[in-house]
Amino acid sequence: MLSFDENQLKSVLIEEEGIEESKTSFIIENLKKLDDLLQETMDQWMKDRSISNFNVEGVDLKFIMEKGKVNFHNALTIMNTFLYDPNLAKTYRKNPYTFSGPMR
Repeated sequence: MLSFDENQLKSVLIEEEGIEESKTSFIIENLKKLDDLLQETMDQWMKDRSISNFNVEGVDLKFIMEKGKVNFHNALTIMNTFLYDPNLAKTYRKNPYTFSGPMR
């Protein structure tokens, strides 16, 4: 499970990501459920909004964000799926438009 300052994240989601306040609780609760392997990536983003090179089977967060046209929290959720199913990451790398992951 990920840990982070929920109030800080809520502010970032609203002020920087343009997320409606009514949706932030859902996003925060989902992010808290992600695998601990993503903690460092989340910490880095919370600190300075930089995106780490964390990847599964050659698929990194920047690739997911670019090809999937999603923001960081969606990309992190998709990456969590790839942690549990690396073959899905391989498929996504070949054809990113075939993946319809959570929170799209």
